[in-house]
Amino acid sequence: MVIKMKISFKLENLVHYLLIILLYYTTGGAFSYTNYSLKITFLFFVALLFCIILNKHTFLRENALSAFICMSLFLIIIPLIFNDSIFSYIAIIMQLAIGAFCASIIPFREFIRKYINVIVFFALVSLVGFVIGFIIPSIAFSFPLTVGEASVDYYNAGVYVFMSAKGFGEFTLTTRNAGICWEPGCYQCFLNIGLLFLLERKKYEARKYFYFKFCILVITILTTISTTGIMIMLLLLILYYKEWLLDLNYKSYIMIFFLICSCLFLFFNTNLGNDFLEKITREFSGESTFLDRISLSKIHYIVSENGIPYLLGMSFSKWLTYNESMWNSIIHSILCLGLPFTIIQLIGYWKGAHVLSKKWWLLFLIMILSASTETLFWRVFFNTFAFYGWIYYRGQILVDNY
Repeated sequence: MVIKMKISFKLENLVHYLLIILLYYTTGGAFSYTNYSLKITFLFFVALLFCIILNKHTFLRENALSAFICMSLFLIIIPLIFNDSIFSYIAIIMQLAIGAFCASIIPFREFIRKYINVIVFFALVSLVGFVIGFIIPSIAFSFPLTVGEASVDYYNAGVYVFMSAKGFGEFTLTTRNAGICWEPGCYQCFLNIGLLFLLERKKYEARKYFYFKFCILVITILTTISTTGIMIMLLLLILYYKEWLLDLNYKSYIMIFFLICSCLFLFFNTNLGNDFLEKITREFSGESTFLDRISLSKIHYIVSENGIPYLLGMSFSKWLTYNESMWNSIIHSILCLGLPFTIIQLIGYWKGAHVLSKKWWLLFLIMILSASTETLFWRVFFNTFAFYGWIYYRGQILVDNY
């Protein structure tokens, strides 16, 4: 009996880690665009199978089921009204279902603990890849090339992608760390969520492991040279200064000293310092790069040419006729999928943030900022957060009770 329980426990742990890694890869992976529908279908059936095998069905709770049904109905209506292809909307419904399944399979406290381990591992791997890109860039070009849809291509090492900027030669790597993600701005989101979870779990981590993980995440965020990422990280370090600054022993001082030296080396012995300053200048100059990125000016498209608002969405095919770029996936959701769908998802974010973080508003802010600059709003990783809210939130913060 004891042996069976141990095997069951190990199997469940393995399933948890596997699903978290799949959520990360499917949501942020630079290579997830290739056969994306196939990957979503695979993950849908894997998550459903684990729900059945492990007898996990909390996604059937009233709030979660109601949210899923309402969002699905709003999605199905759009292609029927606008005669659009239904497959894109089915794919989003499947992504919502994956979030519901994963939130049922992995208890939210276990998700927090295991996600920290997963993201620290990938952060460490990305630092190795980042250093290799500087020291021996020729190694990167031996990996398969994935042609990107935007300004970069990717040499795919499986656990890390080397980014090559288009227009600068086939064998010129960028100086930014994107991990496995399509862009550093996407990667920083996963890193900062991991850092937030780590800082809140400080008392449950051994001191040496805490500072090791802390240094890895902070250094990795810096190497993304993401304006949004570094600003969020600084906000986290200020708000949680007691967790990392006021409880130091000599080993911790050594790690912090190593962190500072690493940062100084990166900024003064590479192009990172200049690149970061140039990026800050561009973001907040008269060019309004940041404002363009969050696409606030494009919300006016919600009103049709006839003056009738697209409250239920205009469909993906209609949006494509405007030939406009759009990085803000919240506004994109309002325009294409409608206000009701978007509002329900935002409520799920709000509830999920209450479940997963003591400073719920900070996690909510990270998700909103990230979805405002990257196409992340209804991807599976964040759907899981939303369904933690729909399943567990009952008007109080639960994460205190680890």
